Amino acid sequence: MNCIKHAFTYAFDIHSRARRKEYWLFALVQYILVFIAAFIDIVIGTGFIDEYGNRGPGLFYLLTLIILFLPGFTVSIRRLHDIGRSGWWLLLMLVPIVGPIILLVFFLLPSQPGENEYGPIVDCNILPSKSKDEDH
Repeated sequence: MNCIKHAFTYAFDIHSRARRKEYWLFALVQYILVFIAAFIDIVIGTGFIDEYGNRGPGLFYLLTLIILFLPGFTVSIRRLHDIGRSGWWLLLMLVPIVGPIILLVFFLLPSQPGENEYGPIVDCNILPSKSKDEDH
């Protein structure tokens, strides 16, 4: 659970690292929340309907995607940093078929041992504690 909290706590941090555990736990929780939101939209009927009667994404589904976009984006960049690659590699997602497959392989690779140019290995189970100066 700390890994999920860590991903949200560092939602604006694109300069450090995220280990495989943090990335994949966040991805799992993200998919579960999106599924639940879509299910709620179906049950209460908040989905959008076009002129042909086709159902589109609902209000809860869209809100969930909007809320989870930034943390998901930054944890992906930090995961690339963890294997020693720049966050710009995330643009591979725009290359049809091959790009997402390459990124999947990158996200499955083990962390670079020790410190790399993006900093030391970050353990998502250990959240940094507040210093006494931050309390005032």
